[in-house]
Amino acid sequence: MLLNKKKAFTLIELIVVIAILAILAVALIPLINNFIEKSRISTIMTTAATLETAAVAFNADVASFPDDEGDTFSETELVVDPSKANWDGPYLNRTTDGVSPWGSEMFLDKLNMSVGDENRIEYIFTFEDTDEANVPDASIRDIDKKMDGSVTLDSGKFQSVDEGLIDIVIITDAFGEDGDGNGDGPPPIGDLPKPLA
Repeated sequence: MLLNKKKAFTLIELIVVIAILAILAVALIPLINNFIEKSRISTIMTTAATLETAAVAFNADVASFPDDEGDTFSETELVVDPSKANWDGPYLNRTTDGVSPWGSEMFLDKLNMSVGDENRIEYIFTFEDTDEANVPDASIRDIDKKMDGSVTLDSGKFQSVDEGLIDIVIITDAFGEDGDGNGDGPPPIGDLPKPLA
């Protein structure tokens, strides 16, 4: 009588294979998380560039920034016709969901600011850095460095001044909308606001 011997893995061999797979998983998780965070940073940079292009096109047609005040991406004048002369939008794709890569909703604002004796208009988008949509500090510094060339967090295009809010300046007009420092009218032809470098 012949015994049918089947070849099988021993318990020790299985434990060794499982241990190797666990070590590989532990080594790969930080790399995968790093790739995910880099893609989030890239997405926010692309969103800023898209909004800048849309705001410049809006300004070229209407001769002012959109009058957004905490509007979501679906409510912005870049998408919804504000009944302004020469509006030729939408300037922003209607499928843009307006959610940051970290999961918080993004808002658009037009700010009239005074800096010393200079009036300035900034068109910004804001998103929250909350417990649910936590933006890692390293990512905040990385975005600031890529946008401004250094990590300042309180000036330049990228600003994380208010606790829990992150502002990205899309475009600014340091002279006011009409170029005279009053911010009371459209800029003269050829003197439209320029994006921040």
